Formats: sequence, structure tokens, C-alpha cells
Amino acid sequence: MHRLVIAILVTTAIIAAADGCAKKVGVHPGSISNLDSYAYDLLLVEQDVLNQAKASYAAGNLPEAAVPVFNKAVAQYNVAQSAWHAYHDQHAANDSALSDALNALVGAVGELQRTLGKKVSQEVTRADFVYAAA
Repeated sequence: MHRLVIAILVTTAIIAAADGCAKKVGVHPGSISNLDSYAYDLLLVEQDVLNQAKASYAAGNLPEAAVPVFNKAVAQYNVAQSAWHAYHDQHAANDSALSDALNALVGAVGELQRTLGKKVSQEVTRADFVYAAA
């Protein structure tokens, strides 16, 4: 009996520790779904990458070969941002349009980073994800 109690306590401790280590991704207040929250985060990250490239361009440090790739990434950012606004404002009317726009944005920004000689892992070249309504 004593061994059973110890085994149960050890198992419970391991499960609790594993649960505490799991990555917890919260949904932003005001988001209509996990997708809405994820899109917001992704747009912020990709905007930062584009702003860094824009600063390099202004300083004359962006290679000429990267300019058309940068312009394509900015155009795709604008498409993704518009899709996110439409999704958020219409309360999840078209999740596939937003998902497609986000995937294209991640691809365009990944292409920009590769053009700039930065290593881009395969995991971040697509924004595929699983989400559930909040």
C-alpha cells in the first residue's frame, strides 16, 4: 500500500511538472478567437522585421537584390493586415482568407530574410496552426 501511495504521488508530481513546463499561449483580451489573437501577434513580429529592413534601406545598407523582395513582403503585409481587420471586424466571418494571407506573409518575409542572408528555419516559413474559437 505504501508503494502505491508513493507511486501515485510521484506520478502526480511528474504530470504537474510537465504541465507547468508546457508553453501557454494566451488569447489577447478583445480577440474574437485564437486565430484573431495569433494574427495580431504575427503581424507585430513581421512588421518589426519589415521596419528593420526599411531602416537598412534608409541607411543605404539594403542590397539592391532585396528591394523587390522587400516591396513584395510589404505588399503582402498590407494584404494580411486588411484580412485581419476584416476578420476581426466581422467577428470571424472568413477564417480561411485570413489564414491564407498570414501564410503568404510568412512566406514573403521568410524570402526577404533569406535574400538578406539570414537563416530561416523551415518551421517559420509557414504560419500553419491549429486554433479553436475562443
